[in-house]
Amino acid sequence: MLYPARMKKIQLLALDRYQERIVERLHELGTLQINEGADESGVLKSWEKRRENVLAFKRRAETLLDSLEPFEKIEKPQLRKLIFEKPAPFECDPKLLNQEAAQPYLSSLQRKLTNLKDRLARLEREIERTTARLKTIKKFEGFKIDLSEIRDTKQTFSIAGDVPMENLEELLQELSSFSLSLSKREGEEKALLIALGLKWEKTRVVAVLSRYGFERIIIPEVKGTPSELALEYEAKLEKLMQNNQKILAELESLAQKEINNLLALREFFENKLERVEVQQEFRRSARTFTLEGYIPERLAAKTVAEIEKVSDGYAAVMILDLDEDGQQAPVMLDNPGHIKAFQGLTKTYAMPRYDEIDPTFLMFIGFPFFFGIMLTDAAYGVMLFFLSRFIMRRFESPGIRDIGKILWLSSLWTIALGLLFGSVFGDFLQTFFNVRFGVFDVLSRADVALLLAVIVGLLHLNLGLMLGIKRKLAKRDAEGLVFEHLWIVMLEISAGLFVVYRFTGAKPILWPAALALLACTFILFRKASIFGMLEIPSFFGANLSYARLLALALATTGIALAVNIIAGLLFGSVIGAFFGILILFGGHIFNFIINAFGAFVHSMRLHYLEFFSMFYEGGGREFSPFKEKRRYTKIGGDKTW
Repeated sequence: MLYPARMKKIQLLALDRYQERIVERLHELGTLQINEGADESGVLKSWEKRRENVLAFKRRAETLLDSLEPFEKIEKPQLRKLIFEKPAPFECDPKLLNQEAAQPYLSSLQRKLTNLKDRLARLEREIERTTARLKTIKKFEGFKIDLSEIRDTKQTFSIAGDVPMENLEELLQELSSFSLSLSKREGEEKALLIALGLKWEKTRVVAVLSRYGFERIIIPEVKGTPSELALEYEAKLEKLMQNNQKILAELESLAQKEINNLLALREFFENKLERVEVQQEFRRSARTFTLEGYIPERLAAKTVAEIEKVSDGYAAVMILDLDEDGQQAPVMLDNPGHIKAFQGLTKTYAMPRYDEIDPTFLMFIGFPFFFGIMLTDAAYGVMLFFLSRFIMRRFESPGIRDIGKILWLSSLWTIALGLLFGSVFGDFLQTFFNVRFGVFDVLSRADVALLLAVIVGLLHLNLGLMLGIKRKLAKRDAEGLVFEHLWIVMLEISAGLFVVYRFTGAKPILWPAALALLACTFILFRKASIFGMLEIPSFFGANLSYARLLALALATTGIALAVNIIAGLLFGSVIGAFFGILILFGGHIFNFIINAFGAFVHSMRLHYLEFFSMFYEGGGREFSPFKEKRRYTKIGGDKTW
């Protein structure tokens, strides 16, 4: 728990005919990281053909899934269900998870989907045309004229369009010189104009119209008056929309029925593809194959037994110790229960080296405690508790669920420390109900709280210091021990003795205090000449950085207090009470969000910048096992790939 999992090297030699069974079992176990080993010439053509086959099925499933997902109907669950009820279990048809069933299923689904989408596309085109015609027809509403008559003949022409209102009067005056029959309908910005005239005058009339901003309207091939045609096309459009909704409903139904199956198939093919591709890393002879990798020591015996079982004993497996320093070994963080949730925070900073302390457990202890001190309000802790519960229940991503677990542990500390300090929405109970409790008031005893924060910081830093000394001793790094840690020990001894002298006046302790300070100064001077002296204020600055524990606690309490005071001033009338409640609700929500975020960030900062700098180096390579990625499917399925 305080160190990464112990690793072993593994070497395997087996007959080719057991290759599929061994690979499948190793994939299911997920205990082995396979090293790259083979060159491309060692990859058989049969494996490449099978890879292309599996890849084709995976792509077909992905294409169908991408086509159906836009039609998936997702219902918004109620808040009570979001918080207290787990999502419905995933369901799919397990009979589809094999080659023989997948081929006809995907082909049949492709035909159904193509047919529905083609019908939908034709309908949408027809809806678009009908809508455009209806829009054009409605422009002529009020004209009692058969639109089929607005056509050119051998002797006459007709034209219709819009003209800006400011140009209408001048245009009509100029058109009066032609032999035209004009109809118009004036609007706010534009006027609709229909002109009928002799064909030999058409060119001149069109030229005049164009000078006055005339925009021609192309009338569709229809017969009837605008009012009759509008009714006809509205009925037609309504019917088209109904048919469109029916097809969309069919697509939604198909998506609802098949998306789970496609998700399962995609995952199934992804795992199959990974099994085929890993075989490119094997070294081969005429009838055998070999692989090498790393395996956690505690899983080695079980893995060897499983290999012997699936190979009927025709496999040779060797478990070897690592090199002396183990620097090439991958790192697997191995923490139980809720401690595991903090592994993500460790990885965000850096993976530990194989021979280095894993600080995850230390973050499990320190992070929620610091978070609770900085948020330090029982009511906010309860809000955080329900938020963390919501995250853990509603999100499937392991990383997000881990954040939920971290917040859950932090909420417990927040509630406990909030009750200890007597803070429930700040001084809400004291202000509105005259209820007082708690053993320590942060606002009135800020000096004591600051001292406690510095002491907590000093203890935290010294824990890191001891871990750093332990690591240097284990590595027999005398130079690193002296120049990175011993000067801090000397500085703390000197400072501690001076503090004792300050309170006791015992002069004899001044000599060892001065010698310790001299030793510290000498070490830092040898380390970086005069610039080494800058390490001393840097260390005290790191210790004072823990004063942010008090600063955020004061910020949380102070903002809550201000919200309660402002709201309390408004509770003299009904309207005032209404706005007072709004201020209480909004103010405390704002205070909770901003200070919970601040507590999370600053808890990370105290560990990353202050604590880890005392002992932690990082730089390890994470263990990457050959393991199935299963979210929708269960172990098992087709064995014939």
